[in-house]
Amino acid sequence: MYMNVVYFGGGMYGVKEAARGLFNKNVSALTLSECTTLAAILKNPSKYSPAVSLENATTRRNLVLNLMSEQGYITDEEKKVAENIQITLDKSASYSNTQSYLLSAAYEAASILNISVQTLLSGGYRLETYLDPLCQRALTEVIGNPAYYVLNSSGKRGEGLGIILDNDSAGVSAYFGTKRRNLYEFSRPYGSIVKPILVYSPALKYNLITAATPVLDERTDFSGYMPRNYGDSYLGNTTMRRAVMTSSNVVAVKTLNMVGYDKIADFANRVGISVSESDKNATLALGNLSTANNPLSILGAYNALAARGNYLAPSFIKSISDDKGNIIYSRSLEKNSILTAENAYIMTDILKSTAESGTAKGLSGLKFDVAAKTGTVGGDQGNTDAYSVGYTTKNTYMLWHGNPTGDASRDLPLKETGGSYVTKSAREVLKLIYSKNMPQDFAAPDGITEKDIDMYSAIYRQRLALATQNTPEKYVATEIFTADTTPGEYSTCFDNFFVDGVAATSHDGVINIKFDNAPYMYYEITRITRHNETLLKTYAPTDGEISFYDVSAPYNSIVKYSIKPYFYNQFGEKIVGNACETDEFYLRNDYGFLEEDY
Repeated sequence: MYMNVVYFGGGMYGVKEAARGLFNKNVSALTLSECTTLAAILKNPSKYSPAVSLENATTRRNLVLNLMSEQGYITDEEKKVAENIQITLDKSASYSNTQSYLLSAAYEAASILNISVQTLLSGGYRLETYLDPLCQRALTEVIGNPAYYVLNSSGKRGEGLGIILDNDSAGVSAYFGTKRRNLYEFSRPYGSIVKPILVYSPALKYNLITAATPVLDERTDFSGYMPRNYGDSYLGNTTMRRAVMTSSNVVAVKTLNMVGYDKIADFANRVGISVSESDKNATLALGNLSTANNPLSILGAYNALAARGNYLAPSFIKSISDDKGNIIYSRSLEKNSILTAENAYIMTDILKSTAESGTAKGLSGLKFDVAAKTGTVGGDQGNTDAYSVGYTTKNTYMLWHGNPTGDASRDLPLKETGGSYVTKSAREVLKLIYSKNMPQDFAAPDGITEKDIDMYSAIYRQRLALATQNTPEKYVATEIFTADTTPGEYSTCFDNFFVDGVAATSHDGVINIKFDNAPYMYYEITRITRHNETLLKTYAPTDGEISFYDVSAPYNSIVKYSIKPYFYNQFGEKIVGNACETDEFYLRNDYGFLEEDY
């Protein structure tokens, strides 16, 4: 019983499946070397499987052989012969864990030919697919490994599924799941992974936003609907780039309202995602679709971003031949433009930031560019779906953990979100498929311009403007634009500046000076009498109102105060503003302050 269910890595459970998956043999046909190799795997499948490391597998196999010899199960001569055999994997065994792939491919081929799957399988047809053994092995090794899942409070782990596309052809390079499934008959809610596709890409298409567009992220009532951000966390005044990186629900709904349902529905239908009139509400921005959509549909839309805005419906099938060898179907690679290359690149660059320091930051530190988005669907007690979807310049991928059964006891725990275990799994898949040949980095098309933006103007004034030489370094950010959306105005935030909101009062001989503070500004407060000026306090940049107390002012004197603002621009030069002087105060000997005395 143990040998029939024990895990051998690569999504293989049981010795029969392992024998077929690694050596393309029945168990009865295994050699001594192959048997001891399988036994060696069980200690640690992610370390000792020959699919992971031939060196580790060989060392561990030889240990098993030595023990068998010592304990009299084999002779010394049998041990020596087996030790000298190089472990060799049967390349055709890469296909042993492709039951779901083949099932989906057969379903697609039958649909193309308008025949039943049974007729297809019995008709001598030959299917040429896009299966890539390296990608398939990477998926099965990670998706099939229990170490990449977490148990819920009922002691149950979620199901897993992964898909990899080739960017050029949108062909399905790999598909594996912990359950045998026809992908075309599997549908799940998308959650936040729809935002780049159904919200921000259409907004870019119609030049309604840029990556630097200022936006307010706060709890908002949309005609009775009040979406919450994850963890009830809100950014306040921010930019579209940051809103995507943090997956703000509020900003997604605001952007959907800006674009309008008709434009979004048209865009969705052009990338194979079904949107109906019943979806005409704010929750569409959060992935609430009334029509069931399978994971392949939205993965095709992400593939269009990877392909510089050109869409081609994903496919398992490259060609179909009849029983006589005649090609009766050959897939067309003609693509439809859904976005300009420039706008597709801007969306890609934002998703690259998401992978570096946003919700998909579990992918940060990889030695190649990856653009990514995460998504989570669930409630207060548990999650039903967790996604990590993204792309490099070579491939588009999706990994999913979830519970499609409807049994709440099988839900993912709340800590398993799109940004956690499933993104960790995606990282391992990418490392495996690019262990030898890394993809190139994303390259900007000719129509992209880079400009230095004054982020103080964007965040605090809600106005997009170019930085000037006076803009402090901390507020200068380089952002990318299309030719049509490049801002042409320069910021005026740091041209002429004053001290605002000054109020000075006296009580019992103590002078209190309050004024509004700009968070980039230094301030010098100087006391002025008839005979001298004394610098009392220098304030470094800080947030909030500044309140200063002078407790050492000389009595029997007339005093006033000067507040001088200054800051350092991006070149380190000190820029001094207009000083503000308070009214005069006459401080009597008894520290009393009389209105008629000044």
